[in-house]
Parts: sequence; structure tokens; C-alpha cells
Amino acid sequence: MTPYSTDEGDPHRFHHPEFVWDQYYFPAVEGYGSGHDYGGVHINSAMLNRIAWRLHEAGMTPEDEFYYMMNVIMTMTGGITYPDLAVLLPWCLKQVKMDQYMDTLMQAIEEIGIGRTLPQRIPEGCALIMADIPGDPACIRGNLLMSFLCLDEAGEVMSVDIWPDARLNAIVKALPAGGYAVHLRETVSGRVWVLRDEGWLEITGLTEEEMLEPRIYFFEAGETYGLPSDGLTQANDTGWKLF
Repeated sequence: MTPYSTDEGDPHRFHHPEFVWDQYYFPAVEGYGSGHDYGGVHINSAMLNRIAWRLHEAGMTPEDEFYYMMNVIMTMTGGITYPDLAVLLPWCLKQVKMDQYMDTLMQAIEEIGIGRTLPQRIPEGCALIMADIPGDPACIRGNLLMSFLCLDEAGEVMSVDIWPDARLNAIVKALPAGGYAVHLRETVSGRVWVLRDEGWLEITGLTEEEMLEPRIYFFEAGETYGLPSDGLTQANDTGWKLF
């Protein structure tokens, strides 16, 4: 199995998203790098595969799907977004005269949510984390990395990492319900904060005993959580705020 294997009928089989803001969805990041699949360019494409699967279920042949999707690809331009595709896909379907699949296509676009920016639903078994970035973050949002740390079934530390979404100016992540320690790192300066009961504490300001004592926060399935701003500041001391 490679990182870019996919299953159109069951995207979760290879840890790919079924819809926008699913637990495996990658945000539209400010910068690009292998740590987040260059903004989810491979992983998020499973959502288009999902649309193709719905068209297949409705009776579109592989030959017609190939012809249709090649027309979509040839009309795409650099920097195209998923909301753009939500408009482009039905337009192309009309151009190739396959209007009989229009209802299926529109239902698939709504199901997968590529026309939306904010989360409309929480994945089953997950909690939703949402927190704004303060001030004018254009110079910092591509350098922020938030990590949710937990133990897997083998007792090993597992890290779920998330970068801010550049369109929303926010951290948004669907997490499997459970208990997590929460860290935030500014990758250029190297500053690291940990979330504690009293708010965010910078690691350089902690004693060794405090650093070794974890604080676990429990996120329940179906719930939406913000993050506190206490102790977390940038140079302008604006702090963070909740949605």
C-alpha cells in the first residue's frame, strides 16, 4: 500500500476523506510541504474520486467518466479551489451533454461539501476543534503547527498534526473522540506552547517536573470545541480567540 492508494467506495480504508472537514481532510494551508501532502493535493483528491463513484453507481460507464473527467481537467486552471470545482463540475457535465446525471452530481457535491468552506457536520465518532488565529497572521499562519497527542492501542504516542486553513484564518480539525495533550509550535521561531488547565504555557517557562506532567483533555463525539487564549500571544499580544 502506498500513501496515495485510494478506494472510491471506501475512502477511509486508506485514511482519505469522504467529505470536506472529514477527519482525514487536509486544510488549504498557507505554504506547501510534504508534511501536509502539499495542502492535501493527493489525499483530498479522494473527494473527487467519491463524486466519480456516485456517478458510477448512477450508471455512468467508465468510458463516459473518463471523457467527462478529462474535460473537467482541461478546463481547470492553476490555483483552482474545491468551491470552484463545485461550479465547474456541473458546467462541464452540460458541455459533454450528460445532463441525465445532473441530479446525481449535484447530490454528490452536496454530500461531499466541496462547495462549502465551514464544516457543516461532524464526522461520526469525532469531535470538532475550531479556533481563530488573531491579528494579521499572513506571516505566521504557514508556520503554525498544532499537535494533539494520545496513546494508540499499542501504548505508543500518536500525534495528530494540523496546520491553519489559510482561507478561514483558523485551526479546524475533526478528531476521533478521546483524550489528548495539546501542543502548539511556531516552526520559524521554535516557540512551543502546551495547553494546561490555566491556559497555554510556553515550554521554556516550565520546570522539568511541569513539562513531564501531562494534561489530558477529553473531546466528546459530536461536540465542537474552541481553544482558550490565555497565555498564548504573538508579538502584538493579541492572543487567540474562539470562533
